[in-house]
Amino acid sequence: RMKMNNDILMVNEFLESLKLGDEQTFNNLSIVPLISSKPVKMKLKTLQEGLSDGTVEITEINDNGNVPLLKFTNNGDVSVLVMAGEMIKGNKQDRTVKQSFLIYRKSSVSGDVFCCQAGRFEGRGQKGYKPDRNIAPSIRRTFSKTNQSRVWEQIRAKSERMGVHSETSAADDIYKQYQRQLTEYQRA
Repeated sequence: RMKMNNDILMVNEFLESLKLGDEQTFNNLSIVPLISSKPVKMKLKTLQEGLSDGTVEITEINDNGNVPLLKFTNNGDVSVLVMAGEMIKGNKQDRTVKQSFLIYRKSSVSGDVFCCQAGRFEGRGQKGYKPDRNIAPSIRRTFSKTNQSRVWEQIRAKSERMGVHSETSAADDIYKQYQRQLTEYQRA
């Protein structure tokens, strides 16, 4: 058996402790919470926490950039969990994380991403940041068996279904147009 990093073992222990809670419903959305059956002493931050406290930085892989890769740097003392589907804005274009991974403390990693904004690959003069949203689950579900062109097709199709026009076919524009409705769901 392969020797695992202690952070990975803690994540596995935590996942094994999860049980399903009672279903909660609001309008057409049902959520089943995952509840840990035992306390787990996990020292991990989310990507949002690392960006908020300034310990994580997201940049292009080099000055020219590379669409399917971003550089994630963790200057903190705690590993950071980056989850599939997290949207990253800034840099040369909006992207979404292809698969979940850990950024170990005091390290950098190249993370696989998909572009979620066709038609733009130029600098905005800012480092990557994470808005309070992820790519739609219907798009994220296909990440393991898709390519960049298919992701753009899925974003365009979702935009059309929802009546959203975007100059750059940006997934984020869907969220912006529906922000009021999404806020109602968050409050519920």
